[in-house]
Amino acid sequence: RTLPEISITNTKPGALCAGDVFNLNADPNFDNGIVWTVTNGSDGTFSSANGTTTDYTHGAADATDRSAWVKVSTLPLVNDVCPQVSDSMEIVIHPYPVISIDPPVRECEPFTAAFTSTESEGINPASLSYAWDFGNSTTSTDANPIGIVYNQQGIYNVALTVTNTDGNCVTSITEPGFVEIYPNPTAMFSTDPNKTTIALPKFQMVNTSSVPTNIFTGGSLNYFWNFNDTKNAGKDTSTTRNPYYGYRDTGNFIINLLVTTDKGCTDTMSRVVFVGPDITIFIPDVFSPNGFGPNTNNTFIPIADNFKAFSMLIFNRWGQQVYQTDDITKAWDGNFDGEQAQQGVYAYYIELTSFNDKVFKFEGTVTLLR
Repeated sequence: RTLPEISITNTKPGALCAGDVFNLNADPNFDNGIVWTVTNGSDGTFSSANGTTTDYTHGAADATDRSAWVKVSTLPLVNDVCPQVSDSMEIVIHPYPVISIDPPVRECEPFTAAFTSTESEGINPASLSYAWDFGNSTTSTDANPIGIVYNQQGIYNVALTVTNTDGNCVTSITEPGFVEIYPNPTAMFSTDPNKTTIALPKFQMVNTSSVPTNIFTGGSLNYFWNFNDTKNAGKDTSTTRNPYYGYRDTGNFIINLLVTTDKGCTDTMSRVVFVGPDITIFIPDVFSPNGFGPNTNNTFIPIADNFKAFSMLIFNRWGQQVYQTDDITKAWDGNFDGEQAQQGVYAYYIELTSFNDKVFKFEGTVTLLR
């Protein structure tokens, strides 16, 4: 009688991912049937213990050992003197990666994120490959990517695929809404007025701050004003939208506005306002354009401070206008129509406009001497 033969035709050792099944194939000859069994403490099961083709499902001990041993043997004939023959092989069990990612992002635009992946199955890091998708058209193959830029507000899903390359065991996870990027507000304001005098040192804030339309907030903003008034330290702030504020001294003052959204995103703006002293004016009552007396007496112009607009008209005794100017640096030189005006008394009408738009009017006479 010919001796029975049997062999496992799979490539040895075999490999599978944990939880998967392994297809086994045997090639028997001159046999009386075959049987599949486990050895070396393996605890899996066969879909067909006597088939030449069978699927092996590994057990818990196999998963712990990350290995299983299987054997196929020929069945003996009754009273046959030919011995049984067998073949065996190891199936290496590769675990699927068990992964998590950190940290979720809740930040204002723009934000540069860094992510950390954790593999908790204990797989050799050298056997792991990574494929990230950050939801912003950016990808990475790093285990712990950095420098991931989110320029625009929005909600982003983050996906990660990790492959155990020893067995091509692939695990993919997607974290919906893992990244939330919030819009920044725009701080913007003006003051009414932007210059004034100590006679009326109060400013109205005209707040036009805004936040872009978005899915996170209804557009509510919080405000913090700092008026930087050392004469009123500790009481020179406000949280209202359009506050009034009055200064107690003259000078330049910096008004700061901090705008904050309900997500904590901020913007700031500063503006300088001026509080000057009350308008002061000195109007000479005589001048001598022929050079007699001091040089400062050769023309006629008032000396004024703390105003934003000026105008002056001069008339002769017959009510005829002989001079007009809106520039306080351009004095009347005593000429009219290209000729010297006669010596005598002339009437003037002067208007000064203060920084808070109050108009002051001055009327009187000046004597021209030659």
